[in-house]
Amino acid sequence: MLAREKRTSSSSPLLAVRNLAVRAAIGGRTVLGIEHLELARGEILGVVGPPGAGKSTLALAVAGMLPPGLRLAAGDVQLGEMQLLALPERELRRIRGSQIGLIFQSPDEALDQLRSCRVQLEEPLRAHRDLSAVEREDRLLTALSSLGFADPARILASRPAHLSGGERQRVLMALATLLEPELLIADEPTSGLDPDLQQDFVDWLRTNSNGGRSTILISHQWDLVHRACDTIVRIEDGRLVPTAPPIALPACRPASNRRLGPPLLCAKGIGVQISGSEVVADVSLELRRGEALGVIGPSGAGKTTLARALAGLVPLVRGSVDPDPAARRRGQPSPVQLVFQDPATSLNPRLSIGEAVAEAALARGTEPAAALEEARGWIARVGLDAELLDRLPETLSGGQKQLVAIARALASEPSVIIADEPSASLGPEAALQLVAVLGKLIQQGEVALLLISHDRELVAALCERVLVMDDGRVVASGPAVELLDSNPVPVRPVSDPGGLGATAPAAPSAERGR
Repeated sequence: MLAREKRTSSSSPLLAVRNLAVRAAIGGRTVLGIEHLELARGEILGVVGPPGAGKSTLALAVAGMLPPGLRLAAGDVQLGEMQLLALPERELRRIRGSQIGLIFQSPDEALDQLRSCRVQLEEPLRAHRDLSAVEREDRLLTALSSLGFADPARILASRPAHLSGGERQRVLMALATLLEPELLIADEPTSGLDPDLQQDFVDWLRTNSNGGRSTILISHQWDLVHRACDTIVRIEDGRLVPTAPPIALPACRPASNRRLGPPLLCAKGIGVQISGSEVVADVSLELRRGEALGVIGPSGAGKTTLARALAGLVPLVRGSVDPDPAARRRGQPSPVQLVFQDPATSLNPRLSIGEAVAEAALARGTEPAAALEEARGWIARVGLDAELLDRLPETLSGGQKQLVAIARALASEPSVIIADEPSASLGPEAALQLVAVLGKLIQQGEVALLLISHDRELVAALCERVLVMDDGRVVASGPAVELLDSNPVPVRPVSDPGGLGATAPAAPSAERGR
């Protein structure tokens, strides 16, 4: 356990976890065993560890929200004077709404895609607070403004699908803190945020902490956890172990003087509109076999929409993509494979991991037994255990799901991989494995890679060239070593949007569009 001087003098912990044991419902395997863990009032506790270590399971156990595949075998969780695990579900729901705030790892899973953000944000206020319509409106606008939204009215009117990943993550942050809970549990809350917004999040947490709120911050980003937290614990194989700084990612860029083949993916002046707004405008790029191109930029710059356009998942209003994603043979895997930013929603919840990865081989006409064996090989190649093949996605951690999504994309034997924030859910160990897998494919000339990421260390490790996007346009391009060092990502000025009083965050950077 790593600790710094705490910003609280309270001798009575807000949260105490003792002899907590969580086991798999089938087979009885112990997935989490925590003997003792305390969180002081006003303290920020960081929880780090590899994918599947039990970090998210700890958060769900504390909140009394274990999924059907897991069961509580023993233990005690005390919040203030309350024994949480002894409470009936109805009382736990009330506490989760008012005294425990939860920022889930996957905003796409946590937010209802069919309802506007206004409806979803108003829900806890209607259930737990007796407020007039004017008071609710003021609370919503103030909360969103304090999280960096320059136009909160647009956010309230939008459905989550019309927002960027970073915007959806900030909506979740507003949802979790609207009722000013005394305990906040944040599971990988910065995975969709650019570096500037990540620092804003750190400032936001520390301001809340000074106001007396306690936080459990689960993250694979060691530098962020170290900046934000008073105490850091590490979980491996479901148990607390000593902490240690992560290993830096090795450079796996191919030699710049090698011969490149013909273009595998060519976009010319493409434009995309969503809800009448142009979110990608006049973007051109070319990608050759054995080449890795990085795309960076602030949250909401249009990076994910560009990825979806190149994969043929959103229509173009102008320009062209060659090869045309719509021209592939029906039922056959596309030569352009997209690894989505949120693996939780890209995996079929009804298919086992083995079935999901074997789909590509089955589409090529491979016999089922041989297809499953291929899937086993791809799972091993991305560093996962073969025992996951029979499990459903809901039983995996966020990092494990992301590695499965990468294995599934590779199993299609594509010529181009578009990876949208592939390391967002990965710890340092898994990120090393990701760099090793993708770096080898690129160096051997097996694929071309388009890498979209806020993780500049990952981009520097894999990519020779970089495009910088802002407001849907390419604002800079060139060698990675030059652009990453010069830090050209635009940072816009902050207008003072106000706050939420004693427990309010300092205002993060201004809204960056979609």
